[in-house]
Amino acid sequence: MPLFFQSVFEWKIRVWGIYAFSALLFYFWRGYFLYPLSDFPALFALLMALGILAATLKKQIGLGAIVLVGVFASAAMNIRPAYQLSFLVIMLMMFIGFRKDGIKQLITRFTLFLVGCGFILWPQVLINQRYFGSNSPLVLATYVDETDIYAVQLFWGLKTQKVLTNIGDNYPYALVAYNDPLSGKIPRTGRLEKNLQNYFDIIKRIPADVAVSYFRHAFNGIDPFFPTPYVKNIFAPPYNF
Repeated sequence: MPLFFQSVFEWKIRVWGIYAFSALLFYFWRGYFLYPLSDFPALFALLMALGILAATLKKQIGLGAIVLVGVFASAAMNIRPAYQLSFLVIMLMMFIGFRKDGIKQLITRFTLFLVGCGFILWPQVLINQRYFGSNSPLVLATYVDETDIYAVQLFWGLKTQKVLTNIGDNYPYALVAYNDPLSGKIPRTGRLEKNLQNYFDIIKRIPADVAVSYFRHAFNGIDPFFPTPYVKNIFAPPYNF
């Protein structure tokens, strides 16, 4: 994370700042470190990819580091499939940042990026070929009705602003979902097939609303509403740690 802020925002990161940030992180999100969640490794991989890419674009490190961008971007996507869109954003950033150097350099850098991706995604391709007869580099998963789980999760993201897990006795359900205001602007689930084409059609129809929704999600992702993903009393004041 210090590398990310130093590379992207050119902040001068001091040792005391790292310790202070770590202390706040462990205080506000302390419960999240008690469980083997994929959130932190995936976020770490994504921030590493963005930080290294930013440093490369600013000529702070050599172009060979583009291989590491591919490694970390692919790792983030492999750990948390929801980061597939982030993978595409990184490729777009590379195209915009490197296109001024000419087509040959652009091809070279994308080749290095794909080499890095291969270290992570090629083993997944081999697994999918052997056991599922598929050449996909993604972790294969389907929902209960055989719908692609990645598309289902993207649609969940459009309709749900925040999700908590209840393990207490004062609420009848384990899942505690907070509806996103955007949910009222998209068709009902039963009338809209959950696939990537329909997902992007929604984005094209209401791009500003989707952008605002993603901003809310980014804020909710770092908002320590409760210091643990498994809440015993969801009616307790969130600031009462």
